[in-house]
Amino acid sequence: MCKLRGIIALAFILMLAWPAQADESPYLSTLKTHGVAPTRDGLGHYLRQLEPTTEQMASAQRLIAQLGEAESFTARERAMQQLISMPHAPKDKLLAATNSGDPEVRWRSGAVLAAIRGGQRDRVLFAVLKTIHREELDGLSAELLLAIPHCSDEYLRRAAQDALLATVQPSDA
Repeated sequence: MCKLRGIIALAFILMLAWPAQADESPYLSTLKTHGVAPTRDGLGHYLRQLEPTTEQMASAQRLIAQLGEAESFTARERAMQQLISMPHAPKDKLLAATNSGDPEVRWRSGAVLAAIRGGQRDRVLFAVLKTIHREELDGLSAELLLAIPHCSDEYLRRAAQDALLATVQPSDA
């Protein structure tokens, strides 16, 4: 019995002495990894980018061209990561790039497509939707309505519905 009390006391002391770690939400971690600020402005910006402008499409095309940048490995890596993180990366142009004469462009464009198909884009969208729902951020109804066509799976449609219910205001009517 005395031995058990000693173990319990030691466990209690270790629990008190052990530094508490921030319990960061996996959604916030995903947003942070992909450079999306977990604020009304940051989340709204991400959702608005789901429908790319002409300028954003031109930017994506420049990034695809940078996949074969012979001068800088860092530039190729950065272009690849930016394409993966884009909510609107042009799959058709990336698919065409997989037939490039440059093996580096072929490989990198294929890797970007694999990441997109692997659900990375959906994970970021899901994190955005869940954060809006959890934080009950108002003023994002129009942006959420833009996101609905991009919610191809049931879990995304449900998350969009929950986010919309959490953010909708009478003034949105």
